[in-house]
Amino acid sequence: MKHLLRGSLLTMTFWLALCVQAQIPQRPVPPRLVNDFAGLLTPAESYYLERSLVAFDDSTSNQICLVIVNDLQGMDVLDLAFKIGEQWQVGQKGFDNGLVLLIKTKTDTRGEVAIATGYGLEAVLTDAVCKRIIEEEILPLFRQDRYFEGIQAGLDRIKLIASGEYSYSSSEGDGVAGFVFFVVFIVFMIVFLALVSKKYKGKNGGSSGNKGGLSDLSKAIILSSMLGGRNRGSSWGGGSSSGGFGGFGGGRFGGGGAKGGW
Repeated sequence: MKHLLRGSLLTMTFWLALCVQAQIPQRPVPPRLVNDFAGLLTPAESYYLERSLVAFDDSTSNQICLVIVNDLQGMDVLDLAFKIGEQWQVGQKGFDNGLVLLIKTKTDTRGEVAIATGYGLEAVLTDAVCKRIIEEEILPLFRQDRYFEGIQAGLDRIKLIASGEYSYSSSEGDGVAGFVFFVVFIVFMIVFLALVSKKYKGKNGGSSGNKGGLSDLSKAIILSSMLGGRNRGSSWGGGSSSGGFGGFGGGRFGGGGAKGGW
């Protein structure tokens, strides 16, 4: 009886695994980063996005995979995005720097969007950041039936964050706080150097030989403070790739991401 029960459980597990597998779109052959199973995009739009994502993969090794479907087969949209990332192995092995942007089109049920991130991108594309990209970049355009523009806006923001050129936190409230701190620091430096300069001149009897020397140092320190940390990397231009997509690299997904609907 015990062996019969164990065999039944194994059989049930096997069939459940087959059912789940059947619900997930099969990895395309040859591999590609834009997979429109719903016919939402025109061929020209699909081609443009494919070339852009291939170029991003070539320049950063981060893989962004766009999947568009008409039906979620009863699955949660974020869970399906995660499973696609896992089974297709989006991202590079050892870096797990893959991302899946899944769109379920608006049919007789509402449209849904999900962003699922690999382990390696979870630190920069946090759940909260993914949610903001969906709510602020993608859905406003989707609600106007501007699907290509909404997809492009979302992908552009994802690419900037994934390449370290942009972050939501540093661009808004934290940016104001940083500017205030910068101004306070400069004022503090000016006052501090003025006091040091006065004390220094008093000890040296106002000697003209050192007159202006500390002032030049003060200017140098202040100028260095103003210019320090302002060096920025070059922006990714989104140009044509030198070749086609080479294939997914074996990335793993940890369940991070966000979803939304319209």
